Amino acid sequence: MIKKGDMTRTALLNTAKELFSEKGYSAVTMKDFCERSGLSRGGLYRHFASTKEIFIEMLNFDRENSSAELDKAISNRIPAKQVFIYFIKKQKQEIKNGIGRLSIAVYEFCTTEAEQKDYMDKRFSSAVDTLAKLIKYGQSQHELRNCDSEETARHIVIFLEGLRLSSAVVSFTETMLEEQLQIIYEMVVCNDK
Repeated sequence: MIKKGDMTRTALLNTAKELFSEKGYSAVTMKDFCERSGLSRGGLYRHFASTKEIFIEMLNFDRENSSAELDKAISNRIPAKQVFIYFIKKQKQEIKNGIGRLSIAVYEFCTTEAEQKDYMDKRFSSAVDTLAKLIKYGQSQHELRNCDSEETARHIVIFLEGLRLSSAVVSFTETMLEEQLQIIYEMVVCNDK
């Protein structure tokens, strides 16, 4: 059974995505969280001591969830092609929902908080490792192309990061976004016979 405190914490992390996407990293205050979540200052401070702590937890939560989702899909023997299609659809939805603004907040965080500068390297490596794991799984099932999984994952992560950042300032049509994501799909998925 999920505890009420865990539900509140998860709700705050979802609120964090919205607030940091809207305002950037530096402009968000604990007062913003209280107003958006309806929690009192004391209630909020029971969960988090600062906006920095919330931001770090939000980023870690997303990374851990992505990795856990993939591990669960693999253990349940869900076809790799299906998992990859889900991954592409999720990327498309995030880009359409303005995740690019959150990416800008991540860059702001790494330049504002001196001790966090290496976070981008860790974030990049984690994303590459997770995607390479999916590609290797797909290769073992003969659903994804035989390629260097690490190199391909690095390329895709860099490509997607560019799309996310661009989406914060460039208006992508549905067709343009679909075409760009199709390139990734064709790069990885074996041709249907």
